[in-house]
Amino acid sequence: MDMIFEKAKNLGINLGQSEEAKSIRRAQDSLSKDEDLKALLGQMQALQDQAVGMRSRGTEIPEELKKKMEAVQMKVEAKPIYQQFIAAQMNFEKLMQKVNKSIEEGMKEGGERKIIVP
Repeated sequence: MDMIFEKAKNLGINLGQSEEAKSIRRAQDSLSKDEDLKALLGQMQALQDQAVGMRSRGTEIPEELKKKMEAVQMKVEAKPIYQQFIAAQMNFEKLMQKVNKSIEEGMKEGGERKIIVP
């Protein structure tokens, strides 16, 4: 069992050193330095929290609130830093999907083997 955890840790190290992970860290760093974008994200979160609260109380979300949310979201999505962050996340997600597929294939192959290989 220790071998599995050791290999998992090594996989984590390799993933952390991947270009995809580095790209996410760079994008997060850029995002954290953009005060305007941080304010917009905070505003978007506050509006979303308000909408969730209304839904949980069974109240319909007013059209005005929906329009505010949409307007703020459009401002956020128009920011190049945000676009870079989303692209970096998507690239890392694609990498993780490939990793998971490889793990699944390895598990299938391992389950079919009669001889246990270290």
